[in-house]
Formats: sequence, C-alpha cells, structure tokens
Amino acid sequence: LGGTQRAALKAYAVFPILLTVAWISIGVTYGMWFERWNFVTSLYFAVTALTTAGLQAASIDPDKDTLANWFTAFYVMLGVPIFASTIGWIASKFFEQHTRAQVREKVRRRLAKEDLEFASLLLANMKDDKKGGGKQVTYGEFLEFMLVRLSLADVGMLGTLRQRFEELDKRRTGHITLDDIQAELEFERFDMNKDGVIKMVEFVTICGKLGIGADNLERLDIFNRIDLAGKGEMDRRAFSTWWHSEGSFMLPQSNTDRTVAIIAGGLENARQRGPSSLLER
Repeated sequence: LGGTQRAALKAYAVFPILLTVAWISIGVTYGMWFERWNFVTSLYFAVTALTTAGLQAASIDPDKDTLANWFTAFYVMLGVPIFASTIGWIASKFFEQHTRAQVREKVRRRLAKEDLEFASLLLANMKDDKKGGGKQVTYGEFLEFMLVRLSLADVGMLGTLRQRFEELDKRRTGHITLDDIQAELEFERFDMNKDGVIKMVEFVTICGKLGIGADNLERLDIFNRIDLAGKGEMDRRAFSTWWHSEGSFMLPQSNTDRTVAIIAGGLENARQRGPSSLLER
C-alpha cells in the first residue's frame, strides 16, 4: 500500500473512537451550559444516555417544546447507534488480535504424529521423491495442510480451489501463466450471455470489436476452424487452445498492449494508450 492509502486506513481505524468522544463531548457541553451541572454529572448524563441506561435525565417537559426535549431526542437517536458501532468495532479488534495470536501459536507449534497421519490422508497426490524414495511435498501442498490444520479452510474448499486452478490450467502443465489468465478473461468477454460456452454470434461480435479478422466472413471461418464438431459453440478448453495458438496474435498491437496492462493492474495507463471502446465488455 502507498503512503496515502496507509494514512487513510489509519484515519479510518480511529474514526469511530473520535466520533464517539466528540459525541460524548457534545453531551457534556450541553449538561454544563444548559442544565448547569458540574463536569462529572454532565459526563454521567452523556455516557448513560448513549448506553440507554438514562440514569441522569435532562430537564424534559413533555408539555412544552423546549430545547432540552429536542436535544435529548436527537442526542439519543443518533448517539446510541454511534456508541454501539464503536463498541462493536473495539470488540472486533480485540477478537481479531486474539485470533491472530492463536494462529501464530498454532503455526509455531511442533508437528505431532497425528499431524503426520492427517497430512498423509490430506495430501493424497504427494509425488514420489525419485532421489530418496520417500515423499516430496510441494510448497502449495504444505500450505493446504497448514490451512486445514489452522482451521482456515476445509477439504471441500481446497477441492474447489484445485478445480478452479485446473480450469485455468487448460494445457495441463501443472502451473498457470499470465497467458492462461488472459485467456480466461477473454473467454468471459466472448461469453456474452454467461452460459459457459461461446456461440457463433458472440464470437463474431467480439472479434469485430477487438479488430480480429478483416470481416465477418473471415471471423466465421476462424470459428468453424475451432468448432470442429460443428456444434455452433465452443467450450473453455477449445477457446483457450485457439487463444494461445493464434487468437492473441491476431489482436492489433494496441489491443494486445492494453489487455496485458489491464491484467497487470495498469488500467489507467491502458486507457491512455488506445480507444477504450475496443476492450469494453
């Protein structure tokens, strides 16, 4: 995070406390100026009013339209949620710190025999170590084990993450690259109705917007080369294969640069390099 972002986060962190202190100060000021109470009694009124205890009441006259009536009504109506939010925020911070301390303690804890047995069951796809004849655990597999051990994830969640990784790894290389992520983003762009496949009309429409192909006839020819089964649609794997082999190379150079810039997080820079209409979804 940059310096400005860190400063904004710090300001946001102390804002609830400052707002509550300011609101209590308003109650104290009212008590001392209009009710002629001393500081302790005024503070007692301000705090008990916000906690809904109301042990020190203002000079409210139900038969008259007085300043005390209006002030107390608005002070309690706005102050109670402010006070409750602040208390909840403070409690959440204490709970967060306690949870982090527990996690750090579990991470530092030595592995026991039960952990080894659990890891053997969890990491079912551990690869044989050709050199030593034992088991070799990758960093990713170790993270999976530790996430479950720390109760930060369950086996079902890990299975979903693995499935998502395999969807991105269309070429079954065991890793994903920036090109794989770009192919996935482009598939989502081409799949205009979000049904999981790309229809012919969707393919031709988006290719036209991206400047792929000289005309619609050439775009139809490209689609037919991909759709070997003649179903009139293509799935993620077929699209990814085409995108890696020729699709990305058919983009005009300005579009290619902008697509990579968007993936890398440089959207503003990309907008300055070319017409924004070419890559708008």
